[in-house]
Amino acid sequence: MGRTQGGTSFGIIEAVTAPEFTQIEKSVDGKKTQSDHLVEPLTNYFVGRINQEVLEGSSRVGLITTAVNRRDSNAAYVSGLDWDLKFAKERYQITGTLATSQSWHLETRKLGYLAHLEFDKRGGWWSGESSFRMLSPDFEMNDLGFQRRADLLEWDYALSVQREKPFSIFRRVFLGFYGWQQWNFNKVNISRYLELSVHTRFKNYWDSNLRVAHNLESFNDDDVRRGGTLIRNPANWHLYTRISTDRRKMIRLELNPAFGWNEDRQSYDYNLRLYLRIHPVSNVEFSVGPSYGYRVKDAQWVKQVEKNLKTHYVYGELESHTLDFTTRANISFTPTLSLQFYVQPFITIGDYKNFKELVEPRSYEFKPYTLNENRDFHRRSLRSNTVLRWEFRPGSTLFLVWSQSREAALESIQETYLDFRPLYRLGSSFTDEGKNIFLIKCRYWFGM
Repeated sequence: MGRTQGGTSFGIIEAVTAPEFTQIEKSVDGKKTQSDHLVEPLTNYFVGRINQEVLEGSSRVGLITTAVNRRDSNAAYVSGLDWDLKFAKERYQITGTLATSQSWHLETRKLGYLAHLEFDKRGGWWSGESSFRMLSPDFEMNDLGFQRRADLLEWDYALSVQREKPFSIFRRVFLGFYGWQQWNFNKVNISRYLELSVHTRFKNYWDSNLRVAHNLESFNDDDVRRGGTLIRNPANWHLYTRISTDRRKMIRLELNPAFGWNEDRQSYDYNLRLYLRIHPVSNVEFSVGPSYGYRVKDAQWVKQVEKNLKTHYVYGELESHTLDFTTRANISFTPTLSLQFYVQPFITIGDYKNFKELVEPRSYEFKPYTLNENRDFHRRSLRSNTVLRWEFRPGSTLFLVWSQSREAALESIQETYLDFRPLYRLGSSFTDEGKNIFLIKCRYWFGM
């Protein structure tokens, strides 16, 4: 990593991971045998990045390339060009990305592309943006990156106005309108979203936020990638609210209730999140953030059944509870020595009932279907990280990391595991099977 006086910054990451094996146990004629199975071969990971400042340093143009090479297995490569150009005292901005990917799946070569272009207006009493994004069906960057999906055409737009001058009981008021339209490459409209948002800051530095969102009727193609078919998405509404106290105080409290419902009232959900932060002294901060969600989904995809030369797309009504309790602590012992702690126990329980099949693709009409399967689930997890950070010289830092991961996934469960007992269920996540990872990392700065 480095930077030149001419405004060029660059970085390279190179890593090699050893082969990973798992043991498979088989039983033949009452005799058990174990064998090692390769799940990840010897692999080389590479990331290269370069940025060049332009337009007197207010903007930049960059290149990136990633490569994943596996011994005697699939490889994956991604290359991209991106830019961030600002004009008129940085009030107007043009950003964009062009990227290509090359990967292999079952010895089939896949070539994909990504394009993104965005125009923004910032500053003053109003702001706006409009962007277009395109991901081809074969674009793939998940080997060394993250993408939720490919096969997407998306148009986003936003317009907002704000008043920074205090008036009445308000210190600041913000009003925003947002929306997007999404299609896949088969020209199927898969999402139409509109949102109105109002954010206010009062003179006592309390904050409030109200968001009203509306998803217009569209089609859902998520199930297609799981063996299903297109299904109509009924229109739905979401209401989100937030109120928080003065963040400058030693104790800060935030409350976030949210509600959602389909227009046919068959599916609905509500969520409640509480956030408490305690900042007793300048070098110590502690926070907890419990969150609970309850959801009833009228048509959750289950499976595809081939029966009597006919395809049946089976759905079920899913009732679920989700709870997590995120806790964080930050302690600075000295300006160069600090400790960060994070832990999140999590649980989700799902109860399937009233199985049914889709009458025909692209509809939202069902008829009863008999499925003699128990699809209920009970899943727990615990994620925690503890990091000791020591900056032993300016720009050079030593990290000592302890990461813990525990989980339990219970399928086809009995009724007793569907009982939602929050404290008991969260407590169980601390005793589930898991693994501990200890890591030492050193970052050293070479002056140029």
